[in-house]
Amino acid sequence: MSLDEYERRDYCMLVKRMKQRFGSSAHESKYLGMLENRQRRPGESIISLCDDIRQLTKKAYSQLNTQSQDIVALNQLYKIISPEMKCRCIDNNCSSIHKAAAVIDKYELILGDSQQRSSRVRAVDTNGIDRKLSDLIKGLDSRLEHLESVSLARSTQTVTQNKERGA
Repeated sequence: MSLDEYERRDYCMLVKRMKQRFGSSAHESKYLGMLENRQRRPGESIISLCDDIRQLTKKAYSQLNTQSQDIVALNQLYKIISPEMKCRCIDNNCSSIHKAAAVIDKYELILGDSQQRSSRVRAVDTNGIDRKLSDLIKGLDSRLEHLESVSLARSTQTVTQNKERGA
């Protein structure tokens, strides 16, 4: 964008042109959308996520002072992280996104990455389970048949003995 000599000398005009070029509300709404949709990527460090949130907050809320931007960025981080990590940040009185990043980083180093822990699956060997169950059932059936035959033999023997005594 080229400017006339008059426009280059007038501060208000320069600010107006700069806002038109770099700071329009269209840009702010774009950054606001990016901020609202920002999620933690697989393998991304919490420090990197917080830096990105902080930069997007500065761009989306350029009219706010630094302290207000910090509050907005911290609240956005709280939307992304787990409730357990949010509680840890609150317990540690995190007043900025950088303090929260340090707390979360510390706990993730101690506990391991929550994304990795939640995606772990224990392998179970299912080969031969049907065969083993079938063998167990056959064994129980044969024991049951044996018990029934013993019971039948005893009852037959008892009936025979009673007949002999009575006759």
